[in-house]
Amino acid sequence: MKMLRRIDRIGKRVIKQKLAPSLHRLALRGKRRVLAETGADYLFTVVVPIYNVEPYLEETLESIVCQTVGFRENIQLVLVNDGSPDGCGRICERYLRRYPENVVYVEQENAGVSAACNVGLSHARGAFVNFMGADDKWSEDAFEEAYVFLFTHKNVPLVAFRMIFFEAKEGNHVLNFKFSKTTTIWVHDQYDCPQLSIGGAIVRLQAVPAGGFDERLTISEDFKLLTQTILEHGCYGVSSHGKYYYRKRLSADSALNSGLCSTSWYFTTPELCYRELIEASFRKYGKVTRYVQFCIMYDLQWRIVRNTNPGFLDEGREAAYRLLLRSFLPDISDEIIAEQRDLNEIQKLYVYCEKYDIEFPDAQNRLSAQAENLVFLPFSGLKPVRIGTMASQKRVLVRFVSISSDGELVIEGDIDNLFPRERVRLEVQVNDEVYETPLFSRAYARGGRSFFEKGFLDRHCFFFSHQLNTDSAKVHMKVVVDGKPYEWTARFCHFSGLSIESSYRIEDEYVLSVTKDGGFLEIKRDAPSYQECQSLERRFMESVPQGALSEYQITLRKRVIEHRYKNCGQRIWLISDSVLRADDNGRALFTYLMMNPVAGVDPYFVLSRSSSDFNALEAIGPVVDRASQEYDYLFLLADKVISSAAEDSVIHHFDKAEPFMRDMYRFGFVFLQHGVTTNDLSEWLNRFNKNIACIVSAAQKEKEAFLKAPYGYKEDNIALTGFPRHDYLDTGRPADKIVLLMPTWRSDTVDSYDQELGVRQWSDGFVRSEYFKFYNSLINDEELLGGLKKAGYKMEFILHPAMRQQKDDFQENETVRVVSDASYPDAFQRGALLVTDYSSVAFDFALFKKPIIYVQFDKETFYDGQAYSAGYYDYYTDGFGPVVYGLREAVHAIISQVECGCIMEDKYVKRVGSFMFIPNKPRCALLVDHLLNGKTADNDCCTDIGSEKADTEEPCSSLI
Repeated sequence: MKMLRRIDRIGKRVIKQKLAPSLHRLALRGKRRVLAETGADYLFTVVVPIYNVEPYLEETLESIVCQTVGFRENIQLVLVNDGSPDGCGRICERYLRRYPENVVYVEQENAGVSAACNVGLSHARGAFVNFMGADDKWSEDAFEEAYVFLFTHKNVPLVAFRMIFFEAKEGNHVLNFKFSKTTTIWVHDQYDCPQLSIGGAIVRLQAVPAGGFDERLTISEDFKLLTQTILEHGCYGVSSHGKYYYRKRLSADSALNSGLCSTSWYFTTPELCYRELIEASFRKYGKVTRYVQFCIMYDLQWRIVRNTNPGFLDEGREAAYRLLLRSFLPDISDEIIAEQRDLNEIQKLYVYCEKYDIEFPDAQNRLSAQAENLVFLPFSGLKPVRIGTMASQKRVLVRFVSISSDGELVIEGDIDNLFPRERVRLEVQVNDEVYETPLFSRAYARGGRSFFEKGFLDRHCFFFSHQLNTDSAKVHMKVVVDGKPYEWTARFCHFSGLSIESSYRIEDEYVLSVTKDGGFLEIKRDAPSYQECQSLERRFMESVPQGALSEYQITLRKRVIEHRYKNCGQRIWLISDSVLRADDNGRALFTYLMMNPVAGVDPYFVLSRSSSDFNALEAIGPVVDRASQEYDYLFLLADKVISSAAEDSVIHHFDKAEPFMRDMYRFGFVFLQHGVTTNDLSEWLNRFNKNIACIVSAAQKEKEAFLKAPYGYKEDNIALTGFPRHDYLDTGRPADKIVLLMPTWRSDTVDSYDQELGVRQWSDGFVRSEYFKFYNSLINDEELLGGLKKAGYKMEFILHPAMRQQKDDFQENETVRVVSDASYPDAFQRGALLVTDYSSVAFDFALFKKPIIYVQFDKETFYDGQAYSAGYYDYYTDGFGPVVYGLREAVHAIISQVECGCIMEDKYVKRVGSFMFIPNKPRCALLVDHLLNGKTADNDCCTDIGSEKADTEEPCSSLI
């Protein structure tokens, strides 16, 4: 009776959908007929391949048990434990005991997801089958909706559901557009609607291809099986009701994520999936159908345009991979490439470069403006294809807008335009005068990024300077392509301090604003009154999209405006190190300012209230929680944001509301640095990316490098004062018999960084990295352990902050302790010898005149996949100790030092003295003077490292 009530409800829904009344009676008899026709015992079988998903599995299984179609009556659940090493087996056994009639539990040695699915398929007794990710979820009505659809669409092999991401990523899958209504998609006509994921699909068991999943595939096995099924029937169904929730794990250890470190992802999957689908299409239709082309191109696009090689492939294998991907493009038409919704014009053009084996500038020369369309002209005999509109080619990115007290207007930016530079001009109109502005290249203004290349598009940059001779001006621009002018579409970027139409910025006695239609930049020389500022604010708020700012943020803006007009003169300095820690240059400077107050300056230290350092900092001075409303307020009022970190979260605070809050920013960003910069970090720290007002430097060569490399900064932006924390190093304290092992991190071995929480998730792929293998072997090397023990030394392996979450992967022993949370100043004072690789900790340790060994086992590949390149610093000629490479060489160098009592050689002592900036007065005092007056005295440096302590303050115990 319970089932009949459910079927009756389904039947009523069928009637509501205005189907014929006879279908109501069919729905009532539907289950019996379906089971009779298919020979099935259940309506549904759900196969769940299981491996290492203990934290998620129960939530997944409950989403099946709670289906409204009725679990006990209508669903068989097949659980295949694919050799999972965790506690998944216990969970499966519990469900088997709870639902013995519904659950089949199979255990096997690890054979991969395809093999596990096939084992589950062999146990299937349902008319319809679903292969579900063991960490995903279904909405409770999904199977009921699937039954309605499949019962009323007899010739459709499967029905798919909307995919929703959750956990690390939230929102809709990019292909969810096709679920706007419940219907059948006929793929020969609607070829641009691919369905590649089987988790969110329910398939007729009889429609599953013979042989099931290709067990040679560990990734894209579902893509291949689904496309084979759809290719055979020419259609599939979509339901606008019901959802499949796909978990994007915080730990980034799913099969898809870890596949980037698997040879099979790069070579096996394209050959066995793409190639065999092309061949299957030829066998059935005598051609590669547009649907198959679209599916392959949809998948290929993510491979081609994803960020550059993460370092897994060496140069030779990368070249082979590129040739492999290119081999599929001749079977994909230019129109199919152009129709990809998730490729922009730059990326489409890049794919044509790969297809026709031409350079990007050659492809640019094949562009044409036809009416308002952007058209690519292939080689003779091939039809031109539209890849976009000219609207995208007239966008001007305004990076900086400034106006000096004497009226000099400066606008800097670039044009978002694909045409070659000789075919493009920029005209800037100021009031009635028109000026043609030269276009040029600029370092790090290159666009376009693919797996194989980055910066293949040379952007058209401009620098416009104009002396205003009137108290008001209107600025307008036109982009001229092949002689035809296009009215600019202005996009004001972060450091411009402007955003949408009617946005405004007050700079001293000038008001800069965007007109209501967005077509002009207006400048008025007239410091606005409080009432006039309120009027500007009202006009701006009328243009802000509804919901872009919360009521709290709107009120916050009003409070800040009122404060600025009523509280003039006091300057707020926000000082920090990282989200959760206060143990670096920020804390040192903050401590100094609390002990030596500066008139007119209110310093605050910024730290998460959950930090273990919070209470200690409160004992020194005012501390503000970064997640608090007080911080929101202070951030908008700040005169300076001062930090030893340069992550985006330091200078970009309001997340999605940022474009509508940045006009309120008044601060200059002071980068204290975490360590001496030896590599070329200009790609990350350049002015157009960080706009740093002051970089604190600790060495003359470092300062020179900041000025020579393409950072874009001037002499006034670099403060050669030394690091504040160096004031608090107790270099006279005797060392303990401890060897410090402190290598830097490798970006390709760890998970992404959460800037809000200040943490990284543990990565299960870390143990497969060469980094882990080398250092785990080093700390467990019998010869090294014997040598340390004989000399009476211990070793502390202090993990870089980016590696802390991987601590348990390393194997400690009685001689070597792995440390994930250390006080660096304390470690430097206790340590007798430092073993590092490229880490800047060597510069702090060198001030103690204690020996250093550089171990660079991966010298040939270290810079691959990093966000920086080799810089001015040469470890042979500038380094403070010997450089070694292999494991044995490292072991012998360490043992040699401990046997000799850990003494730094004279030549290295002299290098330290000549390289490091050693001042005659506290570094903090020099820095504060620079921040207040914009300069540092030239006679504040001494060259004798031995005399460093003579005129500096005593160490601060709160920092040590």
